[in-house]
Amino acid sequence: VQAIAISSRKTFAYLYFDAHLDLGWHWGATASSLTNGSFVSRLLNRDGITQVINIGARSASRYEPQYHSLRSPRVVPFRDAASVIKHIEGISGSNVYVSLDPDVIDPGYIRDVSTPEPFGIRPGDLLTVLRWIREHCCVVGADLSELRPNDSLSVELALRLLGETAIGSADLTTESVDAEHY
Repeated sequence: VQAIAISSRKTFAYLYFDAHLDLGWHWGATASSLTNGSFVSRLLNRDGITQVINIGARSASRYEPQYHSLRSPRVVPFRDAASVIKHIEGISGSNVYVSLDPDVIDPGYIRDVSTPEPFGIRPGDLLTVLRWIREHCCVVGADLSELRPNDSLSVELALRLLGETAIGSADLTTESVDAEHY
């Protein structure tokens, strides 16, 4: 993310689909610590990042008092694709970096994530939002994190969603994801 901000000299919004906020300071870490559970706190004040938006967080920290004085990401609950698109339509036309942590997806659809959380997003709804982002924003980068690839179906789903974000895929439709696989 930092490399894109520096090398491209473009500003962009950082959108991360994740069941967790990944602010991480409640673990006793410092502002200079960097882990998979704390990296977002480092992005909040990074030059070149216009806004940080979490989509799908549903695991609140037990340590919320730690965060009261910090700049925090905008959190968009994931009820359905239409409600998420309504919340993010203000970024239409913007440069965006998309990060996908598969734990945002309900564990009934995807296994082998590092920290599964119940009541997640259906793959077809996530696909709809990712397509909207690709069609209405300029995706400057994307990543996939925290997938433990022990199951080929989990890997296929995660990689197809990431591919849809970055380049699109004529053979992957919302209907085929919902009806054939899930």
